[in-house]
Amino acid sequence: MVKAVAVYDEGGVKSLEISGHAGYGAKGQDIVCAAVSAVSQGGLNALEHPESHLVEVRPGHFRFVRKEALTTHDQTVLEVIIVQIESIAISYPEYAVLERKKHNVPKTH
Repeated sequence: MVKAVAVYDEGGVKSLEISGHAGYGAKGQDIVCAAVSAVSQGGLNALEHPESHLVEVRPGHFRFVRKEALTTHDQTVLEVIIVQIESIAISYPEYAVLERKKHNVPKTH
């Protein structure tokens, strides 16, 4: 199963980690893994300042951690990646899951 975890704080997306293999199809023919890879890699390619953040990509693993404030553009790109992963998880719930977490977000009254 592909597991994606998006963590938010007061600055927006703090981190996004995607790991695992869907197991939907044979290696090289798994459409769920292909979709997740395309979304995450395409989004990474669209970031304006990937060098300003921790980014790791290897087979079965994608990790983004914000080190500096995100530009509006990069925040939007990350949100698009997350929404697309969520769409994949909705379409293939046995093979992909997305979890959203809030980290140290101050409560509003």
